Amino acid sequence: MCGIVGILAYQANAPFLQSVPSMRDAMPHRGPDDAGAFIDAHIALGQRRLSIIDLTGGAQPMSNAEQSLWVLNNGEIYNYQDLRKTLTAQGYTFRTQSDTEAIIHGYGAYGDTLPQHLRGMFALAVWDVAQRTLFIARDRAGQKPLYYADLPEGFFFASEIKALLAYDNMPRDLDFEALSHYFRYQSIPEPFTIFKHIRKLPPAHQLTINLERDIDISQYWQWGLWKNQQTTHNYQEAVEHLREQLETAVQYRLISDVPLGALLSGGVDSSAVVAMMAKHSEQVKTFSIGFKQAAYDERPYARQVANFCSTDHQELVVEAENIRDVLPKLAWQYDEPLADMSTLPTYYVCKMAREHVTVALAGDGGDESFAGYARYAKFLRLAEYPIPQGLAMPAEWLPLGMVGRRTARLLSEPLHIRYDRMNAIFEPPHLKTLLANYIGATPLMPPKMLNWQQQGTPLIKQLQQADFEQYMPSTVLVKVDRASMLNSLEVRAPLLDHVLLDYIATLPSEWLMGKKILKDAIRGLVPDSILERRKAGFGIPLEHWFQGDYGDFVKSILLDSQTRQRGLLNTHYIEKLIDRQHHSFMDLTMPLWTILMFELWCRAYDIS
Repeated sequence: MCGIVGILAYQANAPFLQSVPSMRDAMPHRGPDDAGAFIDAHIALGQRRLSIIDLTGGAQPMSNAEQSLWVLNNGEIYNYQDLRKTLTAQGYTFRTQSDTEAIIHGYGAYGDTLPQHLRGMFALAVWDVAQRTLFIARDRAGQKPLYYADLPEGFFFASEIKALLAYDNMPRDLDFEALSHYFRYQSIPEPFTIFKHIRKLPPAHQLTINLERDIDISQYWQWGLWKNQQTTHNYQEAVEHLREQLETAVQYRLISDVPLGALLSGGVDSSAVVAMMAKHSEQVKTFSIGFKQAAYDERPYARQVANFCSTDHQELVVEAENIRDVLPKLAWQYDEPLADMSTLPTYYVCKMAREHVTVALAGDGGDESFAGYARYAKFLRLAEYPIPQGLAMPAEWLPLGMVGRRTARLLSEPLHIRYDRMNAIFEPPHLKTLLANYIGATPLMPPKMLNWQQQGTPLIKQLQQADFEQYMPSTVLVKVDRASMLNSLEVRAPLLDHVLLDYIATLPSEWLMGKKILKDAIRGLVPDSILERRKAGFGIPLEHWFQGDYGDFVKSILLDSQTRQRGLLNTHYIEKLIDRQHHSFMDLTMPLWTILMFELWCRAYDIS
């Protein structure tokens, strides 16, 4: 696990190649154990290392013996030992025990089909000296980030935007279409970033570029829910096979040369991971956080699992007064505006875990993989009602935050439009009022969902695929990566193992809904009370905090002179939203949080 950065200069010996060390050191949190660099006529590569596997021999940038290939990798290749055996039989010689060396020889053997042979989470780069080409790739689910900027003088890439901005001539123009996406969806989806000249490489994509500035971007994998494949297993056989696949996915992620534990929320997903870890570890270290407000406190459920699996369990209570200092730090760390409220508890649980371990397994991806979101069931119920076209506009123009408005938005338009609107925070009429530089952003998923509908894909699988391709990589996985790496903690997600995902894609939709088959696969390994409890998100009690210091904090940020003078937001409209928050029939918690995190980001990145 680490932070990587690189520059491909189109002209030889360009002075800006020497920027790589300072760019690399803009993200020391991603790799406190070591720092390396390689600079040649056209290429500069840098890495900050968090040592996990082969602590003494895994330094990067890493080359083969001939120094004809140079490699960077952020992440872990879990099947590297299998690859070593295969590649050794083909005549390749290994000098270290590092998983990164498997990438070097794997590229030598497989070329640009390398990512298809990797089982893991990764953002990697390979410089081919002879071909004078740079190859970069990102893992299938998008667990590890990879940003790039193609400028007239060269091609730049890094694990975090702040590393790219450390290059003095990196353009900082805002992308107002991306900003519209943020206020609509709480995050900025691939390939956009908040900066016009910086882009994200999407999950499961690879990019090749040469000195002539020829760029080829292609997708090497897609989760196949929409293909309507069907397993030959009956239900009980599928339960048993799923249990085996899950256990294997967890076993692969137990490989580590440093202390390892698990983030435990008390939900089905993290409980499933801990249960499988307990089968193969002497005593698992588990970590949970909670709040004083009982409705948001999952510690009692986490305790049940910890006791059942005999883990070494640690807990922490998060207080509202702590967030004044933490939120600005998170706004800086996330590189772009991100309004997922669970960034806060994720940060705290990672911070606590890092005091005891360097690696932690987690249940991320379970809601998308096994159709666990509560909104799925609600959407399926409402989808049964045909609504005449033309009822959309009244719902859209209802006051922002009005109780019942969310449901009203669903009783309109075709299904693929309904789901997009279900997840929207601000819709166009409100964005036009809020943003001084509003540019309408075309929703990204509805065309794909319409295509899946036309192919006869079951509705629940359409929703899963949509969230897997947009919400999960741009929100869930960004949240986990940045919160964990800010604390120099590696987080691994067994439920996003691509072999497991490929099998899930073959299962009938009725087996997935509400995590039915996952619950049956772990029955007996976790308490029944965990399997039967109602789904709860990783939320925070903001509506309670609004009544105290947090509410004053929001006003002090959103209504002060900095916000007004910047001129990006309509502060008169924000004042109205703050006033409405106190009415019993209004809930503007999420819109105000979204505005707050944007303004804190502007301050962290000195946006004028």
